[in-house]
Amino acid sequence: MIKRSIFCVAAVLSLAACTNTDVIEENVESGAMIGFNTNVTRALTNDSFNKFMVYGGYTPKDVSEYHTVFSGVAVSKETDKWTYEGASKYWVKDATYKFYAYSCENIALTKGTPEFATTGVDAGTFKITDFVCNKDHQHDLIYAESGTITGKETGNTAVSFSFKHLLSRVKASFKSGFDPDFTIEISEVELHNVYDKADFSSKSGA
Repeated sequence: MIKRSIFCVAAVLSLAACTNTDVIEENVESGAMIGFNTNVTRALTNDSFNKFMVYGGYTPKDVSEYHTVFSGVAVSKETDKWTYEGASKYWVKDATYKFYAYSCENIALTKGTPEFATTGVDAGTFKITDFVCNKDHQHDLIYAESGTITGKETGNTAVSFSFKHLLSRVKASFKSGFDPDFTIEISEVELHNVYDKADFSSKSGA
């Protein structure tokens, strides 16, 4: 009896989480400076995951004005420690923070547009528009949110990101109903009505 199965893969934008495995931690001196640590997804390893882009900011206590801290800043791993570009950022006591991050195989998006609102009613929210994932652009896109964080004068821990995929996989398998002595050859398989472009919006900002 001969069985042959063909698996066809396409990717569309959705929320499909992957199991977390390893943890990388960053020690931040005195807890006054904003730092990051991550949970690495099943599809990536400590060796292959080394860069992500971060967005976020805060609203001071009893004040409605939003303040941007990061907007597309690259965070890179150096000797198992995450560091970001530019001047160090520090926590504001009693301010309410929220952070977002993504990585498209360790680079910024080239087939999609990250958008971070810094003013208006949507201030502090993040989205990705027109992300493309097709046969010519098959990249692993992962995303994380920090949740709401209240700043302290000292003793703050690093911002914890648990990255999950923004991709889901379509798998098609073929089974023959012919006599077991028949050999079936399948060719020129096509998938129709599968989206290769989509948008993603984060939850409401802090």
